[in-house]
Amino acid sequence: MKKLFKILIITMLIIVGILSYAYFIEPHRLVSKEVNIPTKYEKGQILKVVQFSDLHVKETTTSNDLEKLVTKVNQAKPDVIIFTGDLYDNYSVYHDDKKICYFLKKMKAKYAKVAVYGNHDSGGGGRWPYQTFMKNAGFKLLVNDSYSFIFDNKKVTLYGLDDFLLGNPFWQKNKGDYKILITHEPEMNYQTDENLVLSGHTHGGQVRLPFLSGKTNLMGRYVCGLYKEKDQYHYIDSGVGTTRLPFRLGVTPQISVLKIKI
Repeated sequence: MKKLFKILIITMLIIVGILSYAYFIEPHRLVSKEVNIPTKYEKGQILKVVQFSDLHVKETTTSNDLEKLVTKVNQAKPDVIIFTGDLYDNYSVYHDDKKICYFLKKMKAKYAKVAVYGNHDSGGGGRWPYQTFMKNAGFKLLVNDSYSFIFDNKKVTLYGLDDFLLGNPFWQKNKGDYKILITHEPEMNYQTDENLVLSGHTHGGQVRLPFLSGKTNLMGRYVCGLYKEKDQYHYIDSGVGTTRLPFRLGVTPQISVLKIKI
């Protein structure tokens, strides 16, 4: 009985330790993940795109968390910054537009800062405020619209879709030497001709157990990372914040530094 009791106590302590780490520590860590995106260009310059997603700002989000995010983004010296949606967790419950705008405005990119709507941005009464403070923070909000710039004598086109769950997305053919489609949810219903699709929404599963590690969940759907379908690459960022349950385990908050030879 004493041996069984000791085993139970040790098991409980391990569980408490894991839950404490997943609540107090991992959600406040932040790493930069470098990803090389294959292209057809053997020679050319590297376009550096920093993608971040799913902040889900709430009462527990600290100024230190936001400052750390800004520092990580700016340290990468991005040509382009792309936010793939879900800024607040629930705008009707908590928001501090002045504070968030202050931090987003500090992010610096050589060519552009762009964003799209996530489902949490469209819901909770946040759709129109989101449009305003993203503009004030220097982000171009792409809602079924494109933005182009010239990089190393090549035209790069970014096309942002409205949110799939609560918006009205539609795709139109775009021109450019290299084209990037930006959408919050990775479950697209379109066959597009963009070279690269960027999305978020999944949080990488938010909790990833060792025996369930990988890019897909039990249903076989992709939850994070880079994969290829035909001639198109798709990258799903696992995001920064949490929703529903305030835990992250095995899915450290991250920004993605995408290196694209163009």
